Amino acid sequence: MKRLIIITTSLVFVLCAGARIWAQSDYTSKLIGELKDKNAYVRIRAARELGRARDPLSIEFLIDALKDEHPRVRIFAARTLGKIGDSMAVKPLIITLKDEDKWVRMFAVDALGRIEGPRTIECLIGVLKDEEPGMKSRAARSLGKLGDTRAVEPLFTAISDKNEHVRKSAALALAEMGDTRAVPTLKDLLLQEKEKEVQAEILKMLKKLSPQ
Repeated sequence: MKRLIIITTSLVFVLCAGARIWAQSDYTSKLIGELKDKNAYVRIRAARELGRARDPLSIEFLIDALKDEHPRVRIFAARTLGKIGDSMAVKPLIITLKDEDKWVRMFAVDALGRIEGPRTIECLIGVLKDEEPGMKSRAARSLGKLGDTRAVEPLFTAISDKNEHVRKSAALALAEMGDTRAVPTLKDLLLQEKEKEVQAEILKMLKKLSPQ
């Protein structure tokens, strides 16, 4: 009897799990269809909701949505691709870095920061030289999260950027990477820095790198 109860319970669990998977797949298919809707707001909602589902089945359709005529669709498509984190999205996201809309470009940088790979690192290091401070700042944060040591020297350069937000992001990135080679440079920069917020970030980083 006890064995029968265990078998029955296991069967119910499997059936419930299967039902959840089926329901998610069905919902994903519905949202994928809405990415082609004539109404831009329906497409925006679909791209946003697919970010909650994070279903790999939607990847190629989200890549197509990166070319949508409405910038907010492109923004949410980029963000969702970053959440899914599949390397298939790297090349399309790199192409999106040339989008005419700066917010689309910045969300593409954020998305790349969630997908590990050699091309990702090289691309984000290149973005540190972008003319737009927002792009450089997001690239620095993304490099910090990825933690690849190839980004250390470029981040040292970025920590002297004329824009305070870029300097702050570069400081945070180096702190996340925990590279003690940063300490002498950071101490010099702390003496030169005038913005209190950036000073605070540098001190926080120095404490992390030199706890004694």
